[in-house]
Order: sequence, then C-alpha cells, then structure tokens
Amino acid sequence: MLTYLIRESVISNRIESVTDGIVTRSALQSVLAVLVLGTMFVFIFIQMRKNDQLALEKETSEAKNKIKRQEMEQRLALQEQLLAQKAERDQQAKMIAALASDYRGVYYLELDRNWGICYQSRKDLAGFNTGDEFEYLESVTAYCNRYVLEPYREEFMRFVQPDSIREGLKESLVISYRYMISIDGKESYEAVRFAGVRHPEDRDDHLVHNVGACFADVDEETRKALEQQQALADALKTAEEASKAKTAFLSNMSHEIRTPMNAIIGLNGIALNEPDLPPKIEDYLHQIDTSAQHLLGIINDILDMSRIESGRMTIKDEEFSFAKNLEQVNTIISGQCADKDLRYECRTIGKIDDRYVGDGTKLKQVMINILGNAVKFTPAGGTVTFLIEERGRLYHKVALRLTFQDTGIGMSEEYLPHLFDPFSQEDSSATSKYGSTGLGLPITKSIVELMNGSIEVQSTKGVGTTFVVTVTLGESEHKDLAMEGHIDPQELGQYRPRGPTGRRRHLCGKASVCHQRTRRV
Repeated sequence: MLTYLIRESVISNRIESVTDGIVTRSALQSVLAVLVLGTMFVFIFIQMRKNDQLALEKETSEAKNKIKRQEMEQRLALQEQLLAQKAERDQQAKMIAALASDYRGVYYLELDRNWGICYQSRKDLAGFNTGDEFEYLESVTAYCNRYVLEPYREEFMRFVQPDSIREGLKESLVISYRYMISIDGKESYEAVRFAGVRHPEDRDDHLVHNVGACFADVDEETRKALEQQQALADALKTAEEASKAKTAFLSNMSHEIRTPMNAIIGLNGIALNEPDLPPKIEDYLHQIDTSAQHLLGIINDILDMSRIESGRMTIKDEEFSFAKNLEQVNTIISGQCADKDLRYECRTIGKIDDRYVGDGTKLKQVMINILGNAVKFTPAGGTVTFLIEERGRLYHKVALRLTFQDTGIGMSEEYLPHLFDPFSQEDSSATSKYGSTGLGLPITKSIVELMNGSIEVQSTKGVGTTFVVTVTLGESEHKDLAMEGHIDPQELGQYRPRGPTGRRRHLCGKASVCHQRTRRV
C-alpha cells in the first residue's frame, strides 16, 4: 500500500508538472496565435485598404477618362454642327446673293423699333453700305421725296407704313407695290416688296414685327405687260366694234326681211281661206305657210339675239295673267305633241297664283322655247312633261320653278357645257333633220338671267333631258284665283291630227287658235 501510495503521489506530481507545462505551452501557443492572427488581420486590413484605394483610383481615373471622352465627343459634335451651320450659312448666303441679284436693295426691318439694316444696296440710290443701320421711316421718306414720281408718292408712303405692312401681311406671304422713279432724269418702273420673316401661322400674336424689304427694277417687264394690255385693249375694241357692226347688220336685215315675210304669210293666209281650193294647191300653200313661219321664227331669233348682244333687251315689270300665258303655251305645245303622237302632261305642284308681276311675254317665250325643243327632239310615242311649282315668298317676291322633262334623244355629257353657246349644235345634221338654228336656248338663258333667274339642265344620251328654270316674280294684288293639280290638255285647245285636206282642226271645231280658259281644280 505504501508503495502504491508513493507511486500515486509521484504520478500525481508528475501529472501536475505535465499539466502545468501543457497549460504554459497552451498559453504561449494562444498568445502566439493571437499575435499571428492580429498580424495577419492587420496585414489583410492594410492590403484591403490598398486594394480599395487602388479601385477608387481606378474608378476615378476611368470616370475622368469617360468625362474627358464625352467632352471630346461633345466638342467634336459641336464642331461638326458649327461646320455644318457655317456651310449652310455659306450656302444660304450664296442663294440670297443669287436671289438678291435681281434687286436694287435688300433690307431687314424691325417695325416696332423703326430700325433697319442693309444687306444689299445701290449706294447711289439709298446711300447705304452693306451692314449699315438706319431709321426706317426717315430713310424711306427721304427716298420717296427724292426718287418717286409725284403721282405715286402718296400711295407709296401709304403702302410702306408699318401698320399698312402689318395689315397686308396678315394673310399674304408677300405684298408689293409698283411705282415710277426718276434717276438722273430717266424714268423707270420699280417695285417694293415686303415679306414677313415668319409665316402668319407661326406668329404667336398673329402680328408682323420683322420683315424683309426688297426694291426691284421691273421696268422692262412692266412696259411689256403694258404693251400687251394695250394690244389686248385694241383687239377688244376692234372686236366690239365688229360685234356692234354685226349686231346692227343682223338687226337691220332682220327688220328688212321680216317685213316682206309678214306680207308673204298674210297673203298666204288669205289664199288658204279662199273657197274651193284644189287639194294640191292647198297643200302647196300649207307648205309655204310652214316654211314662212319657220323662216320668220329664225329671223325673230336672230333679232332677239342681236338685242341681247347689244344690251337693248329689257324686262318689263307689270302685272300679267300667268294662267292665260299657261293656257296659250299649252294650246301650242299640246297641238305639236298631237301632231307627233306624243303624250303631253302639264301639272302644278301646290297652289299657283293666277297673276304675277313681271314680264309675262318673255316668260311665255322661255316656256315655248324649252317645250318646243322637247317636242322637236322627242320621237313619236314619247312623253313631254311640264311641272310648275312655287318655291317660296319673301318681301313680296315669289320664286317660281318650272321643270321641263322629255324622253327624247338626250345629249352627251361632253356637249352640255356648250349647250347655251349661240349656233351650237351637238349634231351638225340637226339643222336639216330638226330645223334647229341653235339660238333658242341661248336666248332663253339670257332672258332667264335678265329675270334674276337660273337655268339648269340634266341629260342622258338616248334617255331624255330635264330643264329646271327658276325665275323671280312679284306678287300681284289680284291673286284670289289659283291653279292647283293636273291641267287637262283637252281643255287647252289641243290640236287634232291633220285632216284629209291637211288643215289642222281644234277640238272646238275651229281652224283658228282656241282661247278656252284653263280649268282650275
């Protein structure tokens, strides 16, 4: 046991000494590790600081380089822009110089300041060099008093006033005035032109503040234009004199021819009334009557046309019976339609007064001319329709619309613009085939226009034609009777077809014109 106890004690002591050594070594190792770690941390921290500093310096350098590169690019772009602007200004300057070569002076004016600068000028005229500044009104007044001729000075000064320039350039891009100047005793034409530096739509206040002013020599072109105008005036005068001579000749000849024609028609009528005429002679007399009436109609048309061309045709302003006129028109047209086997219809739309104020004779001529043409150019079996309508009243005036429709041969669209030209015909064979002179419609249009009316036409080849005439008439105090509805042609003296002897008979049994009154519904 003692031995055991001694060994235990020795072992414990040794263990304690070993433990103390281990603790000491561990402490030393810990201190050493702490020192190593601290040193490494300090080294790493220092290294990181260096790396951050290097990165910052690198970023700073890159940022500086980027800024320098951007500045360089901006400078290069600006330089290119300046070079382009300089090239554009040079080109504009060359263009301005080329365009301004036609001008004696080119100026830029600020109207609000009464200030101007010279871009180009003849020094002997305005006294300015390029780049000189001046007071506008004072300079232009001195120029006017020195060079502009007396008849043009007042208008010139009125034209160059700032308010006048602003007013003229409100809508126009350029305004100009032509006048005469005298330089060293030599007179010539000159023009001054003003143009706003901005278009009207680009001005915020819609006012002109700055303008360009140009003075141009227009003497040669003005004198040529005046010569041409004089030549045209002389030619017009010659043509008018020739037209007057032609009109006077036609008028005189129409009167001279109409006198014997009336005698022929009268004597032929007396011969037709002779009893026991042989049928062959009666037929000859009827042919003479037809030809004479046709020739008399042509003469009357020529006489009317000459009156219109000479301005001697006048429109009456008197009360007339529209119902009586319509009765007479329908008597004639219904007879013509019966001879050609045409259906004729006359109808009113709404109420139409019995009497109006105007030129009843001329209005009847218009109706007969258009309806006569409808009958003439409508083949057998066709229809002619006449519509009368009142369109409105205002201040004792009545608008009456007359519509004429037929199912005739019609006209092409290309011919319609020439329809109202004198002696105009779409088909050259119409004169011989239909007996047309080409004067009826021109006369009709002139009469309608003299009555403050209008005439319109629509036509289709092979289908038919529609004329619409609108005339203005005055109200009559005697308008208690009115027509309305359908008008029966049998109550208007409609013609029967020719009898065995060729003489036309009316429904009333008389050979003369029937004067039955129009039936009113």
